[in-house]
Amino acid sequence: MSKVSEFAELEIERLQSEGLTLTTAEIVWLNDLGCRMENPASRVDPAKAGKPVRAGNVWLWPMTLAASEWFFGIAHEHYATEMGQTYALAFALASGRFPSRFAMLREKSQIRRAVNRWALRCGATEDELREAILRVLPETDAPHPIPSSSDASSDGEGVSGFVAELVAATGKPASHWMAQTSEHALRVLTAIYAQAAAGMGGVDDDGKREYQDAMADFDKAVKAIRTARDG
Repeated sequence: MSKVSEFAELEIERLQSEGLTLTTAEIVWLNDLGCRMENPASRVDPAKAGKPVRAGNVWLWPMTLAASEWFFGIAHEHYATEMGQTYALAFALASGRFPSRFAMLREKSQIRRAVNRWALRCGATEDELREAILRVLPETDAPHPIPSSSDASSDGEGVSGFVAELVAATGKPASHWMAQTSEHALRVLTAIYAQAAAGMGGVDDDGKREYQDAMADFDKAVKAIRTARDG
């Protein structure tokens, strides 16, 4: 069963009724934030976490750090159409457990050639890929910048900064973490910090505050999408 946020679905329909054509990245982004708001403590069923979804003759896996860095940091800007972004994101998800596949895909021509070849072989329609993407993604990076709730939370390092924290905290090399899903990596880092905090008097886990933060992030995302169109 697909993990689709009803709240996000309604907001997407509202935006489209206003004449806005959303990209695949924006739809996935709003869906993720909507799921986080509807069930902030656990956005993805434990039974589904880490499991792939089949589309055509390929398997799409949960987003790894390498796939996220490549798609949102490099490939995304080279696709102006929803179809192009869908195939590029699906390619990233299918290849994410093998970071070396992205090593030579830095230039627009290289990226388009690789994604086109993969698309011809994948055996799935655009709609099938989009459905699989929504099922397999527990979280996603933001396609548009949104105001941070805290100035200190935005250091501009992105994936590289996150990986550096994981390396420092666990002693495992960056290559290990780049092939892991961001969901798993975040759980590891959160557990380490929670253990450290517990030694200093416990961890504050206020569900109400988490819900409020998720709602604020969703509202910021909608505003960011509108701002991107205005710009």
